[in-house]
Amino acid sequence: MKKVLVCILSALLFCSVTFSAYAEATSVEYRDEETKTTFIVPSGWRFAESEELGYEADFVFLHEESEKDYKDDEEEDAYPVFITYNSYDYYSSLSDNSKSREDVNLDSLSVKELADYIGIKETKLQKATYNRTDYYRFTSKAKKFTSLLDKEQRVTGYITVQNGYIYQIMFFDGTTSDIYGDFKSFMGSIVIEGKTPEIEKKEKLLTPGKIISIAVLIAALAGFIIVLIKTKK
Repeated sequence: MKKVLVCILSALLFCSVTFSAYAEATSVEYRDEETKTTFIVPSGWRFAESEELGYEADFVFLHEESEKDYKDDEEEDAYPVFITYNSYDYYSSLSDNSKSREDVNLDSLSVKELADYIGIKETKLQKATYNRTDYYRFTSKAKKFTSLLDKEQRVTGYITVQNGYIYQIMFFDGTTSDIYGDFKSFMGSIVIEGKTPEIEKKEKLLTPGKIISIAVLIAALAGFIIVLIKTKK
């Protein structure tokens, strides 16, 4: 009986490591080399060149399942879902550099200036926070965000100014999408060097792979205890 229990436990532990490795392999961390900002792209998304969607961005990530549905579905309302990330060195564009780069943050620009930068109405910007970093959130469905698909897709975006850089992250599909949870995970993984507190960097280490690993280990322990109780009876 003891040998059987050991085999069962070993098998569960092996599955835990396998699931963890799989999740780690499919959730990829990217780095903006200029700003040193990092973020994690969930599994099921792939890096795409800007030309694929006709929307210029530093990073474009395409949801693979929505891309497949778009190619297979002839309906007009079918389109691929994608995330874009952009950073712009606003500090270098200033004519007056009396401030240090570290002093140029979200409070340095007015709401109107940020709205003009994006190209939307000032009233559409609402304060939001991720990883203790303040952003302005906006939703839109405008021609400004029309891609190569020639569709005015719903857009949810976040904009912030940190260390002299303007960051603009957008999700092309809207907040009602079932995939929106992936975008929230993406936003929660963003670590801006010199801005995001160290505690947030530690929290980021709890990746989907490790969550699965912990869950499997708990299940293995529970099964082990149940078998022991039944054996004693």
